[in-house]
Amino acid sequence: STLYGSQAIGGSTGSVAFPIGHSFGLFTEGTAGSIGGYGFYQGGTNLYWRDPSLGLVGATGQVGHFNTSFGDANFASGGANFEGYFGRFTAFATVGAFGVQSLKAAGYGTIGTAYYPTDNLQLALSGIDVGGSSGVQGGIEYLLPEKVQGMATTVAVDGFAGNHGMSGVMARLTLLFGPKIANNKTLIERRRQDD
Repeated sequence: STLYGSQAIGGSTGSVAFPIGHSFGLFTEGTAGSIGGYGFYQGGTNLYWRDPSLGLVGATGQVGHFNTSFGDANFASGGANFEGYFGRFTAFATVGAFGVQSLKAAGYGTIGTAYYPTDNLQLALSGIDVGGSSGVQGGIEYLLPEKVQGMATTVAVDGFAGNHGMSGVMARLTLLFGPKIANNKTLIERRRQDD
């Protein structure tokens, strides 16, 4: 297997959100998976201030490990994220830096918008740059009208295309645990209130 060409990606992600008072929150997540037969895992957190009628400002940190045909490596990143809420539109941006093992640190950033044609359907488009690899990504997410085993459930498809011949598509199924009142929220309410 090589680092280039078509590669299968698989894995799972878990996350937990902790409210801190009325306007602050802590969102923590972890992922484990495989890309082309090589494993990876990572964990991160986002400490943020949010007003559901205005927007969000947060600070992020992440650490992880992956292996490749060249050997194993650790990585870390840190940065800031921003969201602004304008009716059915959400503007968002991230900025930060990351480092991999002994390589020189590099920057990353995204800027984009999400639109909700209905309360349970999100369309998103953004520009991305990670250490000089840039491109565009888009996605669609839908909150299913019926709960699965009592849990609110979303389905999503995301795609990206960029320089250096990079492109990909990923489908997601998300099961949302939580108290009954949280499980009755719409998708736009979840994205602006919960995580």
